[in-house]
Amino acid sequence: MIKKLIKDNKEIILLGTAHVSKASAAEVTDAITELQPDVVAIELCQGRFDNLNNDNKYENLDIGAVLKKGQALFVMTNLLLSAYQKKIGDKLGIRPGAEMIAAIDEAETIGSRLVLVDRPIDVTLKRVTRQLGFIDKISAASSVLTYLFSKDEGEEINETTIEELKDSSMILDTVNELGLNFPNVKKYMLDERDSYMAYRIGRLSGDKILVVLGAAHLEGVYAHLLAEDVTKEMMKEISTIPNKKKYGHLIALALLILVLLVLAFTINKSPVEGATNIIRWLILTSSLGGIGALIAGAHPLSILATMIGSPIGAASPVLSSGLIGAIVEARLRKPQVKDFSALGDDIFIWKNWRKNNLLRIFLIFFLASFGSAVGNIIGLKSIFSSFLNLF
Repeated sequence: MIKKLIKDNKEIILLGTAHVSKASAAEVTDAITELQPDVVAIELCQGRFDNLNNDNKYENLDIGAVLKKGQALFVMTNLLLSAYQKKIGDKLGIRPGAEMIAAIDEAETIGSRLVLVDRPIDVTLKRVTRQLGFIDKISAASSVLTYLFSKDEGEEINETTIEELKDSSMILDTVNELGLNFPNVKKYMLDERDSYMAYRIGRLSGDKILVVLGAAHLEGVYAHLLAEDVTKEMMKEISTIPNKKKYGHLIALALLILVLLVLAFTINKSPVEGATNIIRWLILTSSLGGIGALIAGAHPLSILATMIGSPIGAASPVLSSGLIGAIVEARLRKPQVKDFSALGDDIFIWKNWRKNNLLRIFLIFFLASFGSAVGNIIGLKSIFSSFLNLF
């Protein structure tokens, strides 16, 4: 898919590609050889460029830092998508991002200037994680999981299938569906990056500029280049990492204060009832959190840590109930090279999550947090019911 335009006496050629496609890689090489552009611009930022040929990029993943920063859900989703893309690439005999590698190599061969025009990946990820609401995050992650794990192993995936995905009508339908179901995801992951890349491309110097980008970005970037509607102010806004939202912590803190006041009143009216409610809440959050860790295949000490940490996490505005157990598991059974090597296969087989040291940590985090949350809800219901019965 190619679109061309003339802007400020320079020719800009946009080449839409599929990221896992031999045909797209060959098309990029042929286009650069034939057109001899002064500049080859590609849909990569410096971080993604550095990782493009780094097969061991996840081996330096600090899983403890990921958990502490509250990025477990997004990193897990990213691992799933990367693994799925690699799975397709292995089946087709081509590595993901082959068209970008082809662009880099051919630009060097003919002496074209190579320019990275995509927004830095850390800015994109943080704008997504900090701007999306909790429900949006869960909904998007659930959709990704449903899609990936509902794929029929016998489903035919071939070069023709991949190339069909570049059809403009299919892309338009997919983008529109994304916009309807997840408007905020589309905004931060697609629309903002279209604006960012169009602004960068429009200000490149050179008589002939070839831009290699994913087919999903083609129409958006082209439209912005034609309209010249991306301003400096817009670029500043979409290039900024927003501050973390505080209202979630404030709501949790307000709830904690309310529960403490209710418990204080209940104990004052009926010490036995108040003490019983506290014990019941502790048992429920600890035991269900521990059961979640047990189901995930956690080390006995990690299960113990989860049971101790679940009430703390359930009562804390800033800690996750599964965080402590997951961090202990990461220290007791640190992910090894073999775990990262097997990630692409293990991630699509649920039982292997309990065997893979990296995936098990994520599983403990999610299942322990879920179990503790269920226990917390049941325990709080009992606390408030007792409080109301005193009147």
